[in-house]
Amino acid sequence: EQQGWEIPNTIQVTHQGYLAPAETWIHLGSLSNDDITALWMIGHNPGVSDLVLMLTGQYVGMTTADIVHLSIRAERWSEWGSNCGEILSHRPGRGL
Repeated sequence: EQQGWEIPNTIQVTHQGYLAPAETWIHLGSLSNDDITALWMIGHNPGVSDLVLMLTGQYVGMTTADIVHLSIRAERWSEWGSNCGEILSHRPGRGL
């Protein structure tokens, strides 16, 4: 564990998210097992900023290597979607 983040013991890589719209990101996240308590989703814009907007109602323009930490209010990953989250932090990747 580093800086409050738990490092996962398994990683799943899919190319479906490359330059994908927010709806594709929602679909990919909904496939997650419900015993998983956190997801790291790594991808490209504009889809990632659109995903944050869809989940929180707030637009975050992101550049290379930015990280946005969200809290999601859903009992199951299949239930996450519009306005179910809030932005906890946004860390720009440049200059770190």
